[in-house]
Amino acid sequence: EAYHRCENIKSARVLEKSLMYKTDTVERFVRENVFPHGEVCYCIDKNTYANL
Repeated sequence: EAYHRCENIKSARVLEKSLMYKTDTVERFVRENVFPHGEVCYCIDKNTYANL
């Protein structure tokens, strides 16, 4: 999982180039019972990561 401020478009591009994609399910937030404010959340599948 990775996060960036929604105003920071360059960070979004870096994450997308690393094969991560936007997600609405963030394990850390689920565990801690908090909600992101002004953050965009990205993740990568295990299979995708394993094939890098």
